[in-house]
Amino acid sequence: MAGFRRIFSTVHVLFIAVLIQSVSSQTAVTNRIIIKAYPSDGAVLGEKTTLEYEAPTNDPVKIELFWDGSFNATVGSGTDGSFDWTPSTSLVAGPDYYLTFSQSISNSALGLLNWSDPFPLLRKTENGIVTSDGPTNLPSSTSSSVPSSSPTGETSSPSSDTAGKTGLSIGEKVAIGITVPIAVIILIAAAFFFGRRRAAKRKSAVAEPYTEKPELDGTAKEHDILDGREVVAWELAAQDSGRDGKARGPVSELP
Repeated sequence: MAGFRRIFSTVHVLFIAVLIQSVSSQTAVTNRIIIKAYPSDGAVLGEKTTLEYEAPTNDPVKIELFWDGSFNATVGSGTDGSFDWTPSTSLVAGPDYYLTFSQSISNSALGLLNWSDPFPLLRKTENGIVTSDGPTNLPSSTSSSVPSSSPTGETSSPSSDTAGKTGLSIGEKVAIGITVPIAVIILIAAAFFFGRRRAAKRKSAVAEPYTEKPELDGTAKEHDILDGREVVAWELAAQDSGRDGKARGPVSELP
């Protein structure tokens, strides 16, 4: 029992230490890429627009352009939180473009990925700005699928709140990877402990062998049962004195 308590205390201390480490790691490092500025109202082909972002580390952030779910072009990469982008005039003007911001973390197989909401690419002509080159035209550089070079790891689905798009952080994944096995160990230890207690209770509940209790001190007396026909052996014999006062012998037994 004492050994089990020491094991349980050690596991409990390790579990608390992992939780503290997880909280401290999340506090020390921002766990997402925040998109601060992108051409939400549209980017004009051939004209410069500034992209702004905030990354958790100083590792380079790769920016790519996608159209309708397919890779279209690499915009560039940066490390200072800002990038000037001039969309090429060879791109097709139209809606449903969006930018992805990805970062590979040094010494880690994980990465971060975030993307903007859809926005249009606009073409400037002599008659003014038009929104599309045609209803059915596709960008000429569009490939059939998203490239495999996109970092694996934490991703999030698009939403209107670009500052809040993120997946699980590295610290959270590490914490999950450590706390889950520890939790399993605690459950196994608890099951073992309660199993031992239940077995001990069962042993104590087993009935002891029956032993006869000594009889009370004293000598048991045997009593003859009268059946109304016989005279018990210890009964004194009665003498018939007769009417004249002389003894004549025992009184005969009653019928």
